[in-house]
Amino acid sequence: MLCSKLKNRIDKLLDAVFKVKKQLFTRVSTSDLNKAVREWVDDYPVPAAKGIRYKIRYATQPEVFPTRFILFVNRSDRFPDAYISYIKNKIRKRFRLTSIPFDVEIRETKSGREDE
Repeated sequence: MLCSKLKNRIDKLLDAVFKVKKQLFTRVSTSDLNKAVREWVDDYPVPAAKGIRYKIRYATQPEVFPTRFILFVNRSDRFPDAYISYIKNKIRKRFRLTSIPFDVEIRETKSGREDE
């Protein structure tokens, strides 16, 4: 009886290990990520702050291990932390990254237009 309980616990532990390993090496294509980000921004636009409009130009996943995503935006200064958390939670849910930590980084990119 003790052996069967131990075996069940080991089986559950191994299932969890394989789940984490799969998530650690999950690669999200740039096109899938950008389609999802556009959808999320349409549902809940980035809030403006003090007359500054923020735009997410595109997103990418440059690294798998450690898992990291980069959002390229028109302005990185004072980009709302709450919105980064929103995007992070959406990534976690959509791409099933529920068991691993990952980072979402903001980088500013210039469009060539001064009004943005």
